[in-house]
Amino acid sequence: MTGRGIAPHPSGAEPATAPERGVRPGRHPETFEREPAANDDWIGASSAPSTGPAADVRPYLRLLKRYRGLIVAVFGICVGTTAVRYFMREPIYMAKASILPSGGQGGSGVLGLIASMTGAPPILGASEESSSMLFPRIVESRRVGLEVVQTRFKVASRGGVEMSLQEYLEAENEDEALRALKGIRAVDVDKETGLIGISVSTPDPELSAQVANRTVDVLEKVNGEIRRASAAQNSEFLQERLAEMQAELRAAEDRLTSFREQNMRMNAPELEQDRLRLEREAAMKSQIFVSLSSQAELARLEEAKNLPIVRVLERAALPTMPVPVSRLALLVGACFAALVLSVVLIAAVEITKFLRTAARTI
Repeated sequence: MTGRGIAPHPSGAEPATAPERGVRPGRHPETFEREPAANDDWIGASSAPSTGPAADVRPYLRLLKRYRGLIVAVFGICVGTTAVRYFMREPIYMAKASILPSGGQGGSGVLGLIASMTGAPPILGASEESSSMLFPRIVESRRVGLEVVQTRFKVASRGGVEMSLQEYLEAENEDEALRALKGIRAVDVDKETGLIGISVSTPDPELSAQVANRTVDVLEKVNGEIRRASAAQNSEFLQERLAEMQAELRAAEDRLTSFREQNMRMNAPELEQDRLRLEREAAMKSQIFVSLSSQAELARLEEAKNLPIVRVLERAALPTMPVPVSRLALLVGACFAALVLSVVLIAAVEITKFLRTAARTI
């Protein structure tokens, strides 16, 4: 025995001792891998060796636990702010008018209106069935918009004061007023029925109905003006062409009469061909003249009549209930914003701490 209570090892080697703390058995102390400490930050912990899916989640769980106060505060601020804005928001009232363009033929209809607004020549013989797809562009045109924003309305929410829509929207110029008008007005089209809806949303229910109905009135007015102008232009063109064709027909008839008088007693084959040619020319010009006469008469009737092409199915009524707002959508939006803000703040704090630690070690 070399000492009390301790027997020598049979091979004469030193007895084994307990492994040092932090050194795994079977490895040299110089090549040991340190176990991740409980207070490692998320940057250092993410590089630690993992032994399974649970080990990969632990650093993030510790991170959430460390910053739980910040996360709760951010969520509270976002949800609280959303709730305050929801209860303090100004109610919005929407009024809607419905119109449907009537069918028919002619270039003085809606397609003619579009052509006149864009500077294109009138479209003759176009169908009105597809014009309902063009009315939203007409309503949103600058000409219609300017008449609407320059109209004076009685605003009940401001003590019944009469003011223009541009003044109500607090726009400094016409362009700004038109942009603001697009923000409170919407135009939708039912593709199955062609029904067109013009809706206006403002904090004043009476103003919403007034602006929607005024838009319909201006649309009818502008459409009527362009329609009558197009009909007058078409009638003028047909009258000019009719006068030219009448002169050509008289000249053809005079040539045929003169030929017959000069060759009354002669029956040569070549003269017979000339006679047939002159008769065909006179007959063709006569048919054209009759057709132009009919078209000119129809154009005069179209110019004289004053029938609206836009049929107003339902004018905007005074809304009694504000536009509902989805509370669930607001809550989901607030939680998502809080989540994003929390991630950004935590990342900023951790990166700052990491940079400070790296600077001290250098």
